[in-house]
Amino acid sequence: MMDLISNLSAWHWLILGVVLIGLESLAPIAYLMWFGCAAVLQGILTYVFSMDSMTQIMLYTVLSVSVTVLGRRFVPINIKQSDQKNMNRRQDSMIGKKITLTNAIVDGHTQVKIGDSVWNAKGPEAPIGAHMIVVAVEGVKLVLEPIV
Repeated sequence: MMDLISNLSAWHWLILGVVLIGLESLAPIAYLMWFGCAAVLQGILTYVFSMDSMTQIMLYTVLSVSVTVLGRRFVPINIKQSDQKNMNRRQDSMIGKKITLTNAIVDGHTQVKIGDSVWNAKGPEAPIGAHMIVVAVEGVKLVLEPIV
């Protein structure tokens, strides 16, 4: 292992750079890419200028920090926002839905069917057939109010 570190060549840096950039495609977090770019730059510098291994490692450290800081600052990473704001919060998408009770609200609790799902709900006393609207969500329970 010490032989490898003491005999670093431009090819070692170029291979490391390609591997890191390749790993970025498996975990696209735009983090490994910068270290990969720094390794490629280090490989080019090592090819052009003759330098010992310790200098190469120190230069790679400086290049890694510099390329990461500059890359994060000047290269926009577009994380696409979903057009469905409640995609992973299905219960929040129920707010505003109008329903007709199929079960009476007794002691402030009932179950309501919205679409193909049955939800626990709470609200003021109401008979079967009352028209209600979902006004909030508390945990996994829908909060209902009568439509006036």
